[in-house]
Amino acid sequence: MSSCLVSEGIFSFNNNFMDLHLLKHNLATILRFPFESIRGDFTSDVLYFFQELVLPTLLITGPYRIYFFSHEPNEPTHVHVDRDNQSAKFWLEPVSLARSIGFSAKELNRIQQIVEDHRQEFVEAWHGYFGTSS
Repeated sequence: MSSCLVSEGIFSFNNNFMDLHLLKHNLATILRFPFESIRGDFTSDVLYFFQELVLPTLLITGPYRIYFFSHEPNEPTHVHVDRDNQSAKFWLEPVSLARSIGFSAKELNRIQQIVEDHRQEFVEAWHGYFGTSS
């Protein structure tokens, strides 16, 4: 049995066409995503859709991906920033560093400037996603 690691192994399948077809269809139904549009490498598609469902991307700029977790509605507004194996979390109101793993101080200053430049749209996206207001 092959497994497709999505959320710690929720989805598993035998490596044959029918199982892959059914998994693809079920995943499309769960994500409310048009089945016909899932093409190419299935595992990559599954991971991409899962990532966008759980970690909605707000901005990709240069080497940085800025996103929030879809299951953190009770925390103050914030974003996560990743590059390679480095990660940081910034509060948005006001913009300040919550934590960082691996980034230099110089790079954190650059990232904080990006977050400040896009703060309003990040806050609006947060409240739009979670259905809250500021």
